[in-house]
Amino acid sequence: METSEFNALSAWYVSPEGPECTASAEGIFKEALAEFSEEFTKDGKQQQWITDSKYGNFEGVLASVEEARVYYEERKGNSKLQLITAVSDMKLSIVTEQGITASARIEFRQRLSEVQLMQLLSQLSVTVLPDPIKAFQLLLFVSKKRQSKSSIKGEAFWLDSRIQKWNKDKDSSLVIINGTWKTRFHLQSFCAKSIAILFDAKCPVIWALKALNIDKTGADQAQVSTIDLLKYIISQAVSVNKSIHTDAALVPRLMAHIDAKAEEDWMNILASVLQGIPLLYIMIDVEVLGENLGTLTKDFWPTAFLRMFSELSARNIGTVVKVVLISYGSPLLKGPLRKEYQDLVISVGGVRQTRASVARARKQGSSISRTRRNVRLEAMYNR
Repeated sequence: METSEFNALSAWYVSPEGPECTASAEGIFKEALAEFSEEFTKDGKQQQWITDSKYGNFEGVLASVEEARVYYEERKGNSKLQLITAVSDMKLSIVTEQGITASARIEFRQRLSEVQLMQLLSQLSVTVLPDPIKAFQLLLFVSKKRQSKSSIKGEAFWLDSRIQKWNKDKDSSLVIINGTWKTRFHLQSFCAKSIAILFDAKCPVIWALKALNIDKTGADQAQVSTIDLLKYIISQAVSVNKSIHTDAALVPRLMAHIDAKAEEDWMNILASVLQGIPLLYIMIDVEVLGENLGTLTKDFWPTAFLRMFSELSARNIGTVVKVVLISYGSPLLKGPLRKEYQDLVISVGGVRQTRASVARARKQGSSISRTRRNVRLEAMYNR
């Protein structure tokens, strides 16, 4: 087809001026055909070129060439427009996706509802220990009832300078109160009243108390492990620490429990959920634990908490933790501890303490009433 078109154009453009013009025409129209022939459909336009060329219709040929050029430019323009449209659509898609991602991120950082929080905390559920609020309320009720009926005045051991220092110290600190079986009600009362005082002062406090639980048997109580107790106080710490009640903050912390195997792992989880609480009291009656130490040593609890204090301080986390470990018969804190821990122990009810109590009573006078002692306990927590 191209040969016939070329011959027709050549025949039309034969000039008396000689073959040079013919050659020039051949080059022009061959180039025109090469550039624009692909732009026409096979509906007779190319045949019209040949006819126009044969009969000398130069204007028709030029018009066809111009039409081809315009068509080509339009196609180029349409392609450019399509490209611009595609880029715009892509930009819109990116912006939309960014908006969805930002919305998801905002949602991810929103505060958890009470139901969502309870669902997450269910992963830390400990069935062998009572609900902490119920245990506290029961123990406080029993303590007040005993106090109204009993004429026995327990020793005001919280006046000890070491307990005063423990409470007033601006850094995290630990105190171990070792009593006897006879002093158990007095120590339990101390815990319950301390928690009530801290509640009234709106000071964060978590606990593990030895309280009667009609839903649990003695066998259940004997099965409470160290990890159970740590889960128990971790769950309370999460509830208290409102600053981590978002998916972004809480989920990574609680997901760590999947890989937690040893007691040290759970201590690390406890430390992670304390960040954001300026001051926190932790009161633990170790009598809630089973008597079997397993592979743990008697120094585990003081060692674990003191290490946690050091790590919080090293990471510049401004959380001050005040820990009280109460014991009145459990072997977990009986016997000699490490030398560096001995100054942390306050003994209540022993021979030495009885003499000290008598000496203090003589010095202060026998008129010290239980009411005044309770006031002093309240004063101790005034910071």
